[in-house]
This record gives sequence, structure tokens and C-alpha cells, in this order.
Amino acid sequence: MQLQLIRNATLRLHYAGHLILIDPYLAERHSLPSFTGKSPNPMVALPCTPEEAVAGAELVLVSHLHADHFDAVAQNLLPKGLPLFCQPGQEEKIREKGFTDVRPLLSETVWQGIRIERTPGNHGSGEVLPIMGPVMGFVLRASGEPTIYWAGDTIWYDEVAQVVAEVKPDIIITSPPVERHPDHEAVHKLAVGASFLCGLPKVLPDTYSSDYTRPQKVFCYQQNYDLPEQNIVYVDVSNTWEGRENAILAYASQFNVPDRYVSDEPQTILSRPEFMSEQQARCMHYGTRIGVQYAEAFLVIGGIGVKSLSTLF
Repeated sequence: MQLQLIRNATLRLHYAGHLILIDPYLAERHSLPSFTGKSPNPMVALPCTPEEAVAGAELVLVSHLHADHFDAVAQNLLPKGLPLFCQPGQEEKIREKGFTDVRPLLSETVWQGIRIERTPGNHGSGEVLPIMGPVMGFVLRASGEPTIYWAGDTIWYDEVAQVVAEVKPDIIITSPPVERHPDHEAVHKLAVGASFLCGLPKVLPDTYSSDYTRPQKVFCYQQNYDLPEQNIVYVDVSNTWEGRENAILAYASQFNVPDRYVSDEPQTILSRPEFMSEQQARCMHYGTRIGVQYAEAFLVIGGIGVKSLSTLF
């Protein structure tokens, strides 16, 4: 499996020998009206051309028809004969755009050896929910590949816990508990809460299996703030350092990449010229702790255990 985030919810997923495009949103930066009255959309530029984003796609998954998940640019660029799975009830609107192989995903199906299962989602709560309309997520399974749960545009609620309990991920990787961006802290609370609640039979309806399983561990990657010294695991990233840097710099509108993008917005922590050098220095520092060139730190919620100290060497 190889996964590339393009922007927003748009993903290029290499899975079981096929290339899947998820929720393509390919409009030029600031070419669409604001959703909130604060800034035109999209708020960041693409890390590649729209043509590169769709190149080679063999299947399209569209979770819902909001403009930031399936926009006019994508609708014009994509070959109209590509198989496209969508939310039930939205297939006719997509066919009106010229697509000829539109398949509503009612529950689950198999495409080219890949099992695709529809999962529920709520795009808000209370009076907002009917305004936002129906959404869905996916679980993907294939021989020789990890199982993927893509939750989609959903808030946390009981049915998300049901999916986590059914899919039974071994680990969850999420934001740290304390960060400068409140959304990151909120995501951390959601992920840790989900990993706990999915192991409580009383939280989940009786229609699901009684074999409730929590993820073995929740790992938190480092962002801006330092992680606490306790319960830290260092991971050697020396062999992937160049790819890691390229992945970051692909988002030229967020970082300082003057040969590719010149921002007209105020400078941020991310867009300072020193930012990438600071990231390199931090990873080199962590590398010295485990005797490698570069390493990344992860906070382990609840600590981590081994059967023997020899397994650490």
C-alpha cells in the first residue's frame, strides 16, 4: 500500500496493484467562494497539477457531493468511463456530469479483488445534520494488504466506534494531546476516546459482535510542541528521510519553497525559512539517542511493554 494525500480529503491510494482516487478536489487556490465568509477556497494550492493528481486512476471513490470532495475541475478531467462508487441516491447527479459507470455503494462490493465496504457517517449534529446531507466512509480489504478504514467527513458518534470495533485496527496513530492548534488536540481526544469506547459492549448496539477489541496501542506523532520524556518511542527514519522532506515540501503554499510558490499571506511558523532546518536538526537529535542518522519520536498512550529486554536490540 502507498498513500498520497493531495489536499483536503483527496487521496491517491495504491492498493492491491491498483490506483484508487478518493474525493478529488482539484480547483485552483482561492478560485471558489468562501464556505465560512473568511477566505476563498481552496485555502492551499495543490502539490501537483490537477492532471498529475488524476493520472493513472483506475477507480474513483466519492464519499459525498460537496464541492470540496468532488469539484468541477475533477469532473471535467476524469475519464468518463472510469468506475465510480458513490453515496446511494447521488448516482444520477454524477451521471448527469457524463460519467457512464457510476455504482452506488449500498453495503459492500468487490472490485478487482478489493472488498469495499460502505461505513456510516454524520456530517455534523443537531440542526446542522440534515443541512449537510448524507456522507459515507469506506473499509478496504485485499489479500496481502492492510485493512484500511477511511472514516470520511464525519463527527465522532457511536457508529464510528462500531466500525473501529469491527475493523479491529492494531494501532491508531494520531495527534499529540497538547498542541498549538486546537483542532489537533480535538482529534487526539477523539482518537483516544474511540480506542477506549470501542471496547465497551454497553456503548455499542447488540447488533454487533460481542468480540469487542480495543487497538493494542495509540501512538502520537510530534508536531510543534516537544513531547514529554516519558513513554517515548524513537523510530529510525534514516532510509526514508529524503522522501519525508519531499512529502512536506510538496505543500509549497504552506512552507518556504520560493522557487515553486511565493505566498501573499503573513509568515507563519511553517513558512519561516528556518523551519525545514529545524525539523532536520530535531530528527538528527533524536537519531543520536538510538544511534542512527535520523529518527522521529512518538508518544505511546499508556506505555509500551515487551516480553524480553532482548527484543529491544
